[in-house]
Parts: sequence; structure tokens; C-alpha cells
Amino acid sequence: MSTHNDALYISKCIESVLNQTLTNFEYLIINDKSTDDTQDIVTQYKKRDNRIRLYNNGNNLGVTASLNKLLVRAKGDFIARIDGDDYWTDRNKLKIQVDFLKKNIHYSLVGTWAKVISEHGDYLFSLEYPVKDSVIRSRLLRENCFITSSVMIRGIDMRRAGNFNITNRTAQDYDMWLMLGRRRLLANIPKFMVNYRQNPKGISQTKYSQQIADTVRIIKQNKNHYPGYTSAMILWNIRRYYPSWLRGKLSFKFKKVFI
Repeated sequence: MSTHNDALYISKCIESVLNQTLTNFEYLIINDKSTDDTQDIVTQYKKRDNRIRLYNNGNNLGVTASLNKLLVRAKGDFIARIDGDDYWTDRNKLKIQVDFLKKNIHYSLVGTWAKVISEHGDYLFSLEYPVKDSVIRSRLLRENCFITSSVMIRGIDMRRAGNFNITNRTAQDYDMWLMLGRRRLLANIPKFMVNYRQNPKGISQTKYSQQIADTVRIIKQNKNHYPGYTSAMILWNIRRYYPSWLRGKLSFKFKKVFI
């Protein structure tokens, strides 16, 4: 987890991880030069639970560079991602995903469904992305079929894929999913295990244009590896002009009709 100024939400996030029924894990957190109480809050949790390993950036490096610093330190056979303003709602999430990847050796990544909440924690809508690899693969250029805070990745595949691409400051996860899908299969578990916060200070809201530009570049790099390149380019370029009010629930409904 890379975190920056998540003091309002991070306690719930951390507790959702520490309360998992699967207990044998390391929890790597990097504080990306927060200016609020984020570091103090994480430090207090670290004192109470030795599974937490906290790192602090001297300067604000951004999510991509911060994640790369954690990736080289991660020791686990499986790597799960979570953002500091989201939280897991199913205490069995890690166990279910570990069991899935152990039983399905040809899969590299598995996510889950999620419920989208407001900055205040109110339910907004649900995200039910495709479950099977064949469907995910057919749509992956046209939409990101994974919620970042839901995914678990086979560690050996992530290390072989290498670092997150530092040029992708706003869509580094999407780029990684596409690289992993070129190596093995992808899946989602059809259960709501995550609450994803639609944060007005998050990247999707504050750096929307840059995120679209990064995504279009990533799609071009993967045009020969996944179907639907032409329609993907059309759809993502249309999204450049989405007004802010269309980027949430209405955007998801729009995608369900046209994708």
C-alpha cells in the first residue's frame, strides 16, 4: 500500500487487512510524504502489530515509484494491493484468493467485485466485472476489469513482469494487469469483498485527463496482445470529454451498454 494524506480513512483500511482470517502475511506500507496525520496513525498500528512494515519517502514520489520501492521488498508468494482510502469487507478475502491461486496454477491474477462508496462512506453503486478469463480478455482494452484494492497477484509473475512503468503515473496498475495477462490467465471472484471509495482527491478525479492519456498509450502498447483495439481507442478517446458528473455510476452504466 502506498498512502498519501489518507488520515481520514486509513484506520479502517488497515484494520480490514489486519482482521483477515488468513494471518500469515507481511503488510508493507509506504508513506509518500503525507502532510496530515497519516504517518502517526500507521506508526501506532505498527507498534501493535509486527506484520506491518512501514517505509517513509523523503519526498513525494507518487504512487508508481512508491509501489516499486515496496515491490523489491515484498517476500510473499502472493502480492495483494490496497489503497489507503479503500477497505476490505470480507474477512476471508485473502484466504479465498490464496486458495484460488494455489488451485489454479495457470492464473496470474484474481480480483473481486466491489461496492463504490462516497468520501463519507455512503453506498453509491456496485462494480461487477467479468469473472472468466475469456470475457475479461475480450474487454480488457476497452475497460479496466479490476479494482486495484481487490487484486491478488502471483508473486513470481509480478517479479518477472518487472517494476511498474514509471512513465505511467496514473494508470500503473492497469498497465501491470495487461502485462500479467500476456503471461497467464486472469479472473475475478464474483463476491463483493471490497469497498472502493470515490475520493474527490483521488487520481481518477484530480488527474483524469492524464489518466486517460496514460491509458491510451498503454492500449497502443498492447494492441497486438488483446482483441478490440479499434473500439477501445474510440471509447477511451470519447472518455476524454466526459464531464465530471459522468465519471461514476452513469459512466459504469454507459460501459455496460456499449462494451
